[in-house]
Amino acid sequence: ISKYVDASPPTNWASIKVPRLGIFALFTREARQAWYWYLSPADQAKFDEAWGPIVDWHRDTIDKFKAGNSANTFLLPGAPHYVYINNEAEVVRWMRKFLGVPPRT
Repeated sequence: ISKYVDASPPTNWASIKVPRLGIFALFTREARQAWYWYLSPADQAKFDEAWGPIVDWHRDTIDKFKAGNSANTFLLPGAPHYVYINNEAEVVRWMRKFLGVPPRT
């Protein structure tokens, strides 16, 4: 997995001069992806070995995105990948605020 991450050119988030919205499911070392439990024990062991570096890379990438943009960066610690489904209310609220849509009354 890390060979694919290493092959990706880094994004220079600071070069983007317009506001940007970031909503991230913040991975934890303890949490597992929903499909993890369907893996064989051998594949779970491979996943466990690779997971720590993935969590570190993900957090570093979020920190780079957030630099100079913290007001528009939202984190959902321990949330599954499907943040738009599992955390719909928060996501919609953040999107509406970012787009300048007044809150519903």
